[in-house]
Amino acid sequence: MNIRQASIVDIIEKNKTISLEEIKRQFRVSDMTARRDLLLLEKQGYIARIKGGAIVKKKIIKLHHSFHEREKLHITEKKAIAMKAVELIEANEKIILDAGTTTLCIAKELSKREKRLTVATNSLAVANVLSDSPVDVMIFGGYIRKEVPDLIGPLTEKYLTEFHADKLFIGCDGIVIDQGLYTSDLYLSSIDEKMMKIADRVILITDSSKFGKKAFMKYSTVDIIDTVVTDSNINQNVIKQLSDRGIRVLVAQV
Repeated sequence: MNIRQASIVDIIEKNKTISLEEIKRQFRVSDMTARRDLLLLEKQGYIARIKGGAIVKKKIIKLHHSFHEREKLHITEKKAIAMKAVELIEANEKIILDAGTTTLCIAKELSKREKRLTVATNSLAVANVLSDSPVDVMIFGGYIRKEVPDLIGPLTEKYLTEFHADKLFIGCDGIVIDQGLYTSDLYLSSIDEKMMKIADRVILITDSSKFGKKAFMKYSTVDIIDTVVTDSNINQNVIKQLSDRGIRVLVAQV
């Protein structure tokens, strides 16, 4: 579910109905795009399509927040995690920061430090934060989404196959240890998967609230992870489960 579709969900939740014309007018999309959005939401069980639009089918739970809304969630934990994660970065390394809000906190932390390294990213927000720092910044090319400040698409994925990184810092929207990592963003799932394949070390940075939760799509198993950086609210049993799989766990105090 992208941000436009999540906004359609918000409108239907409030008004109990929405018309195709309203979707086309408000979001400036074609008739085909509006119908495709409604078809997806119907398949997910949130609406029932009717002639000329849709009505609410069941109580809707928001699955997607805008980037700026997500920035504000668990901000204390994210800042602490970022400070701990930066300790893993050595001078002159080549690292990847994904397009998450916790990696944006890492970028902000790096911008305060005199550390020479190369950061590659598909996040325009990360690139912007690091633009005036000693860090060399490389952006994976691609299509700029209007809803969130990142790049996606086949060009981004093609570029990734030609790159190598010492370390990848990546987030998730949910993690179930015996199943895998989940994201609510369908567009980023294949990009995240490819990033993991080109890095020597994969470092998962996620606040403790994500453990035991699922999101829309699974994009990896946990076995590819080398290190997890999380906050001190994490359950000790979770730490043991990760350690038993050979995954190093670093805990940031909050």
